[in-house]
Amino acid sequence: MTSEKSVATEARLNALVSRLGAGSDTTSNTVTGVSTAPLTVSWTVLAGTAVAGVVYRIRCGGHGVWAATTGQQLSLEQRIDSTVVNNLNIAASNGAINAGDPFEWDETLEWMITATGAGGLCRVRQALSMSKVGVAANNSNGVSAVRRAVSVAFDTTGDRLLHLNALWASTAGTPTITCDGSTFEKISP
Repeated sequence: MTSEKSVATEARLNALVSRLGAGSDTTSNTVTGVSTAPLTVSWTVLAGTAVAGVVYRIRCGGHGVWAATTGQQLSLEQRIDSTVVNNLNIAASNGAINAGDPFEWDETLEWMITATGAGGLCRVRQALSMSKVGVAANNSNGVSAVRRAVSVAFDTTGDRLLHLNALWASTAGTPTITCDGSTFEKISP
């Protein structure tokens, strides 16, 4: 299958998922650089389908390795189309995951529609759990973070793409984060 056909097929399937309100994807994306790059696939909300009270939710997770020798800050960006609407920055020296440590992570992202139309709005939320691999789970070897924003622009008159991107502050020490897949759901009011 050609690349164009593959992209067109993915877009049609994604649109169907948007109408049905749920879907899953097992695409594995890895981010190792200082430029923002997708961790999840982009999930489509079709024009005119978002109503006040609807919540769109992406759940995703995976694994990675904190930079060797010196930790690097990790930024996780919640996006609508190409716009960052919320982000979590995990400090290089976070007290739990140290240089060279392998880690596992899970994240939930939500967009709650509060107003519709060209001037539509939503509330957004990111909730992250991250822990070292191979050690007992406790407060000293894990990171939890939640971040919210209100009155975020969400134009419901056009298709919107919802997704999670990531980037590292530096590539020194070869940090990596991989998403092993994501699920998408639409929760009706």
